[in-house]
Amino acid sequence: MKAYVIAVSIGIATVSVPLFAQSDSEDTVSEEREISRADTMRCSRIWVTGSRVRRTRVCMTNAQWDDYTDGTRRDAAGLLDRATTSAGQAACPTC
Repeated sequence: MKAYVIAVSIGIATVSVPLFAQSDSEDTVSEEREISRADTMRCSRIWVTGSRVRRTRVCMTNAQWDDYTDGTRRDAAGLLDRATTSAGQAACPTC
């Protein structure tokens, strides 16, 4: 029994040494976390336009979700800009 306990404690010690002997800088670790966060898949349910009940499940990576939300914000800003320029008239000054 003693030999088993000693063998297990030596095994734990050899496994934990590399964990404490990390030489990576904090910047490298945070970049790796950011990359892994961008590659993580996330699913969400999105309401189907024209239906009160139906929703669709959409799965994308976090980077794709960021691009998706940026695109929808740009589209909404474009709609507001067009709606507020000259009260519906052409936005071109020579028209």
